[in-house]
Amino acid sequence: MVDATRHDKPTLRLSWVSHPARREPLKAALAIIVAIGMAVSVTLWAGLWLGALSFIVIVASVHGFLFPVWYRIYEDHLSVQTFFGAQQRSWKAVRRSDAGKHGVHLSPFSTPNWLDGTRGIYVRFGDNREDVLAAIDGMIESAHGERASSSRPSATSQLDDQEQPAQPNLGRHRLATIKPRMESRAP
Repeated sequence: MVDATRHDKPTLRLSWVSHPARREPLKAALAIIVAIGMAVSVTLWAGLWLGALSFIVIVASVHGFLFPVWYRIYEDHLSVQTFFGAQQRSWKAVRRSDAGKHGVHLSPFSTPNWLDGTRGIYVRFGDNREDVLAAIDGMIESAHGERASSSRPSATSQLDDQEQPAQPNLGRHRLATIKPRMESRAP
């Protein structure tokens, strides 16, 4: 008899913790000093309750820097957990990834969009940039069933500089773009 309530857990591919404040303690100290200074200013101007609220709002706005963030890459989704909550994003929902200096932005849009900042997820590398990029490339490729386009130089690339297609300067390194497929429907 097969147990109908049994759910297979997705396979964990990569897991890491990113804590930028530990790596850059001077910036963390500056952020805390600014938060305390703003809270004291607001307390003197508007009262204790608004001062406490301003401190909470400022600390919450930089929580991804001050507190550790746990990342887990599964074969079917990405999980991001902070002290303030958790997010999950299916690899099928990721259409574009843009790698930067400290992390990679995963977007549900295939082209740059003004909603990228609110609909996407920013994944910090921590100390394992290449592992994270390789895992994300692999998960996007397997989720969409096609090779993700990449502007990173390939070791097996045989094209010389004149044959390389021009990449638009989007301010960040484009890692991968997945374009939605148009499926034809036969009557």
